[in-house]
Amino acid sequence: MGGTTDRPPSHEVGGRIIWRKKEEGRRVQGPAMRLMRLWMWSAPLAMLALAVLFAVLAVGDERWGLLAAMVLLALVAIGLFVLQWRLLRRRIRIQFREPRARRG
Repeated sequence: MGGTTDRPPSHEVGGRIIWRKKEEGRRVQGPAMRLMRLWMWSAPLAMLALAVLFAVLAVGDERWGLLAAMVLLALVAIGLFVLQWRLLRRRIRIQFREPRARRG
């Protein structure tokens, strides 16, 4: 069981972290979180862009039923974007919050 109890230099306060950058007061987000944020923000925006494109084409062909469906799809896309933005903002705020001291 012998050996030293000293920590290696990389585990000391202010030590060098090889795989991640160390930011003061914040954890660095990994690639999975960045990919999830990209997907959650780009999917509703792509839906909105396609809804606008097809709505313009529907007006040109005077297909009013398709226009109504595209307006509905655009509203769903905007609602989805706002919902996901609020959820991600809340998740990030909770994730980076300083831990509270336990009351004894």
